[in-house]
Amino acid sequence: MLQRALELGIVNKCFDDFERQLVEDVVGGRIPEDLTGREVFEL
Repeated sequence: MLQRALELGIVNKCFDDFERQLVEDVVGGRIPEDLTGREVFEL
């Protein structure tokens, strides 16, 4: 769920394909897919 939010909030803001792929790779490589919003923010 957090991955999708990051995709919508950050990755989709990229201007060209190279930049988009670079940001996608960083988000995918550094942030676990099973990470939740509760783990990131104190709710």
